[in-house]
Amino acid sequence: MNIKSLVTTLIIGSSVVGLTIFTGFTLLSNKEKVEAKVYRKNPDIKALVKTHIVKAQELSGKLQFLGTFQPNREVDILAENNGKVIFVGVAKGQNISAGHIIARLDNDLIQAQMIAAQANYDKALIDVKRYENVVAGDAMPKINLENAKLGLKSAESQLKMLQKQINTTTIIAPFGGVVTAKMFDNGSVLGIGTPLVKITDISQLKLTVNIPEKEINTIQIGQVLKIKTDLYPETELNGTIITIASKGDQAHNFETELLVNNTMAMPLRAGMYGTTFLNREISGKALLIPRNALIGSAKKPQVYIIKNNIATLKDITTGVTNGEMIQVTNGLNEGDEVVFNGQINLTDNTPVKVENSK
Repeated sequence: MNIKSLVTTLIIGSSVVGLTIFTGFTLLSNKEKVEAKVYRKNPDIKALVKTHIVKAQELSGKLQFLGTFQPNREVDILAENNGKVIFVGVAKGQNISAGHIIARLDNDLIQAQMIAAQANYDKALIDVKRYENVVAGDAMPKINLENAKLGLKSAESQLKMLQKQINTTTIIAPFGGVVTAKMFDNGSVLGIGTPLVKITDISQLKLTVNIPEKEINTIQIGQVLKIKTDLYPETELNGTIITIASKGDQAHNFETELLVNNTMAMPLRAGMYGTTFLNREISGKALLIPRNALIGSAKKPQVYIIKNNIATLKDITTGVTNGEMIQVTNGLNEGDEVVFNGQINLTDNTPVKVENSK
């Protein structure tokens, strides 16, 4: 290698090394800038909450039970055939009626098989008629006619199976409701059992409440109870009892469902709270917490309790309510401190600062 070539090689090598170092520093600098922009929660900043000290208080008024509205019907629609989607008939959030076309699958291959199956059926039908005439004249053994009839039944069965397959390439809604989830698109290749959409029917809602055992014999299926909601506090709705659990939970409460019509004039949504009333006055002391301390659903109510300035999520069992306050029958003790304001900023084991207690 001559001196000129050596110098050229050294210059190129130095340039490559310099460029690599420069690129590395640039990437490191960009990474530091990006990380500086990423939000990190300051561990020294505590969530501000308001709390209530659990204690036995007088509970009086009409017997009330808090519950959560659930959809009357909610199902996942699954593909019943294999194929490629060639038509999409729904969008997420769309309100559809029973019989609405959700999707169509490519069925050209099944159609071709259908033509062949129809031809086999027509031929089998002609064979049966011909053999019937021949056998009637004692020109052929009856066994040939019996075989022809079996062939006709087989061809008919094949035809019906293919027709069923063609029908399942058009997917329709079994009932009306809102498309709350959509898991496919045009061109998707589906297999049998592939989830397509979730349809939620809220034309009627089910209010789920827990009735204690001492009250369970005062209600019956078909009975109509009054219901009030936070959304329309001045309006009373009618709810018909449709189910009463045959087995109680550990707190001896029985899950009861009431069916409520959902009107356009006063629309309700699944997940909202509702309160139902029994025609009986109550009076006595009970462990009470503010109703707005509850999170979760009426089926699984939870609260945040404060210990050593740490918010911990705890399962509880609730009883009757007087509107603003609700009875706790299991999960809390007198003197426990529960959060009733500021839960939106909390997760389990979040450090908190208590603004005031009541």
